[in-house]
Amino acid sequence: MAQTAFDAHLTSSNAFGTNLGEGIWSEGSGTLELVAREGSHAPGTGSSFYFSNLATPVLNDSGQTAFYGIVREDTVGPIYSGAWTGHAGAVRLVAVDGSQAPGTPSGVTFFGLINGRVLMNAAGHTAFSSFVRGSTVNETNDIGIWSDSSGSLELVAREGAQAPGIASGVQFNRLSQAVLNDAGEIAFAASTTDAGTQSTLDGIWSGTSGNLRLVTREGNQAPGTSSGVNYLAFTEPVLNGAGQTAFYALLTGSGVDNTNDQGIWSEGSGTLDLVARKGSQAPGTPTGVNFGGFNFPVLNAAGETAFYAGLTGAGVDGTNNFGLWSNTSGTLQLVARSGSQATGTPPDARFGGFGPAVLNAAGQIAFRAHLALPPPPPRGGTASGPEEVSSSIVDSTNDGGIWTTDLSGTLHLIVREGDLLEVAPSDFRRIASLDFIGGTGNGDGLPSGFNDLGQLAFHARFTDGSSGIFVSNAVAVPEPAHFILAFIALVELIGVSCRRSGSRT
Repeated sequence: MAQTAFDAHLTSSNAFGTNLGEGIWSEGSGTLELVAREGSHAPGTGSSFYFSNLATPVLNDSGQTAFYGIVREDTVGPIYSGAWTGHAGAVRLVAVDGSQAPGTPSGVTFFGLINGRVLMNAAGHTAFSSFVRGSTVNETNDIGIWSDSSGSLELVAREGAQAPGIASGVQFNRLSQAVLNDAGEIAFAASTTDAGTQSTLDGIWSGTSGNLRLVTREGNQAPGTSSGVNYLAFTEPVLNGAGQTAFYALLTGSGVDNTNDQGIWSEGSGTLDLVARKGSQAPGTPTGVNFGGFNFPVLNAAGETAFYAGLTGAGVDGTNNFGLWSNTSGTLQLVARSGSQATGTPPDARFGGFGPAVLNAAGQIAFRAHLALPPPPPRGGTASGPEEVSSSIVDSTNDGGIWTTDLSGTLHLIVREGDLLEVAPSDFRRIASLDFIGGTGNGDGLPSGFNDLGQLAFHARFTDGSSGIFVSNAVAVPEPAHFILAFIALVELIGVSCRRSGSRT
């Protein structure tokens, strides 16, 4: 069944609307339960320490949550950041500022999780990046990546440490955010510095503590390109359960210019292959329309990728220069393009912009998109009739929606702003805004609003000020009822964010 976890602010129902603070709730145990709340004791810390701020959680397929929080001892004392995981009533501390950072000299302590991002896999293992401080710490070694996938918290990589797979004396210089798969492996991008020459090069690594492998490095030949075309720089990679990575990279070398200097690569086939390159024909578009640049890819358990890309070429302008592609069918195909008809909407409603997508293990894609406002009708009428009026009536009240593909790859509109949604029998409310968590392949430790069963969790805020979390089974297998209310009191919850919808059978 689909499960959700979310953070929410509470408010009283009195005339003053008193703010009662923030909390995290989860259905991971089978019923909706409070996991943590502002003002409550922070497990693993001193008895006088309490949560003063909570970030949105990650929910795994075992029903466990992981979250970042801020704690303090009193209203004027210092604040500390940390990471916690577990179930309602059984939350444990993973790490907190001021505690010894494993794998570092005595007295080196955590000093701020980076971006408040805590990863968690299906086994409940976590990973995070953090700053450290201490007498031996300086700007060359003040960031590291830790994971407890071995059963205890271990240092995986640290700035200033030897970079595996490269000659002795080459050290990590900068580390990207990491991702974590269900096997406990992580992947990250990093720059390195040669202590002897002071030259710097970028690369991508994956693996576990003490067993990192170099995936590829700046200066290496880029697969799928002509001889002499090499990698120049990398973005943060993605990772699946098989330990395969995918990433976006810049190129340099023979014949490379600003028309073809980017690409997407993936290990999804078992070897590192080129998925798409800037300047090449974009599938599903007219001849001569080429990829013009890329965003981060996502990678699922099957080794399939999806990504957004810009477009250039004949007939391309600001209304149709962006799209979403995937190779889930075995070949690269266009899923949706700006300027094209938005599935499930009136004839002249067009896609305008897209939010981060989710690619699940079944090859289904979910994304949030904005609709482009229709062009103004011709003024004064025409010889064939009076002034035309747009049939889509797209405006700021209905220009957002969430779309998914089914198992056959067919695109469906799930929900749209401006729709009436039945939140209880005969209780219909009009949707003012929608929220959906994307940007993952569901195997990298990140939160997701679309699980591997094809169930989609989203947050809807209504025009009357109420809001709630909902689950759609419109493209799920098997296909039960369209919407299921996640048994949440709508009116009392504000600022709600839905997170990963874990699949349990």
